[in-house]
Amino acid sequence: MFNLKNARLDRLAVHRVGSKTDPESLDLSKDEITPDEDILNLLKKFFLKPFSEERFFSFKHSTDISLNECYYYVKEVFADPEKFYDNSCKIASLLHSESRHPNIKTGELYVSYFDDVNFGENITEAIGIFKSESKDTYLKVYPKKSTYQVDAERG
Repeated sequence: MFNLKNARLDRLAVHRVGSKTDPESLDLSKDEITPDEDILNLLKKFFLKPFSEERFFSFKHSTDISLNECYYYVKEVFADPEKFYDNSCKIASLLHSESRHPNIKTGELYVSYFDDVNFGENITEAIGIFKSESKDTYLKVYPKKSTYQVDAERG
């Protein structure tokens, strides 16, 4: 059983990643980002809400799990969290190189490091890898003089 209620989003890197068919669709950020507490809480909800049921996936490789590149990068982060940013770039580059279908959209890849994840009897760390490709139009309402202004933005 796992519980994400007390999980803390400690580190975050965001990159833009698309299909290898478009070489311009890989844009690595220059550093991690450090959003304020309100944004961190929103991102945590956004990332973790889909995990309402226990479904587990594991890395695989036909001969040796240590040869799975993504597994290797994640394992490096757990061994030394200071390698988080460098390995987030490697994960983004790997996703880009493996995404060969022309219909894969460019989007933001969020690589996140969580602490205080309750997994059974253990409190542990976790790495989250999330990609958002779709944008929706939303309304932004704000006061202006003695009335309100409405703008449309995409996000």
